[in-house]
Amino acid sequence: RINYHQKNTLRNVNSILFFKADTLVKEKKFVQFFELCEEYQFLKDTKIYNKVMQIAQLLLSNVSKAAQQKDYNNAILTAKRLLSFTPVKDEAQKQIKEIETTKDFNKLIQEKNCKAIFKLIQENKFLENLSQYNLLINDFEKVNEDAKQPAMSGDISQTFDLFDEYMSIDYLKDRVAFTVKLAYLNSIVPASQQGEIEWKKTFLNYIELYGKDQELRNIAIENNVLNIYNSLHDSNDNKGYKKRAFKDNIAVMS
Repeated sequence: RINYHQKNTLRNVNSILFFKADTLVKEKKFVQFFELCEEYQFLKDTKIYNKVMQIAQLLLSNVSKAAQQKDYNNAILTAKRLLSFTPVKDEAQKQIKEIETTKDFNKLIQEKNCKAIFKLIQENKFLENLSQYNLLINDFEKVNEDAKQPAMSGDISQTFDLFDEYMSIDYLKDRVAFTVKLAYLNSIVPASQQGEIEWKKTFLNYIELYGKDQELRNIAIENNVLNIYNSLHDSNDNKGYKKRAFKDNIAVMS
């Protein structure tokens, strides 16, 4: 049981600690303030602690608003103020990194540096939530739709020309590869009609990039070379194009 003297001593100690916490806040020594609150947990239940945390939340809100208004310099300055607010320090550091990355992203867009833009997106997925990202993808999809026309007629060269610099962008490679695949498949039969085609080498060229699939098998059936198709080992990798460059031609002539 705590006696009167002990209670009085504890009350005095708490008063001293509270005064110290109040002084640290007035002097804007927030790192020391939060260290004190960690050491003496009862301080986290005080009005002064709640007030400081309200300030922190307000500053975080101001960072978000400034970033949304593209006032990046002000957003970064505000976020840097939060680095001394220990409970939200990690969030502030994250905000600073994302805002600085967004600034770089917008700069690259202005410079029309397509490859660098998508490399940055690949490394920073949060950029996919920005309106600028949607515009970039819409631009790509228009090109992709245009490229599907020559792809359907088996014109590989024209398909590549339309994609231009998109061809070398890893972030978009799956989407590019789908349309290029159409060009490859639609180029095989016309090539076979123009002269003797080496089916084994042609199939291997395709399998190296896309693996064995039903579309290639159908071509083998229609051209009575299913035995050649069946004799070939599957790469078991339908995304071989991720590790290899696209081929200028898939069909190999004798």
